[in-house]
Amino acid sequence: MAYWPPFTSSTATATCWLAVTDSTVENGCMRFVRGSHREPTIRQHFPVAGSRDESHALCTHVDEDKENVVHVPVKRGSITVHDERVVHGSGANKSNVWRNAYVLAFRKAECIKEEREHGFTHSHNDTHSWDAFNKWTKQ
Repeated sequence: MAYWPPFTSSTATATCWLAVTDSTVENGCMRFVRGSHREPTIRQHFPVAGSRDESHALCTHVDEDKENVVHVPVKRGSITVHDERVVHGSGANKSNVWRNAYVLAFRKAECIKEEREHGFTHSHNDTHSWDAFNKWTKQ
């Protein structure tokens, strides 16, 4: 949800993360915070570098010593699926091999229609300012 402004109440999303190469703990496999989908509000997120116009990637604070973080290594051709409220991300690649994945998000047609009406296409190449959406990422 941190990537999408809440234009609609129909925000249900299934995000599929397909491993194009083996994804290991060493090369930064996906990590999920168990139970985060039940948190009452979306955690505050911020750009990895600079502003949203400079960095499409977002991050949030996770205390791996106190929270139940699950590393999910997957073999090439395997897939993870998560909903829009799960705190997730990949770790740093500490190996000498690439970690490649293909990500596809499935949303309801009425949600996509509403977002398109507001000029929101989920592309970092959109002509509007990404920072205009900061009010939804600072909860």
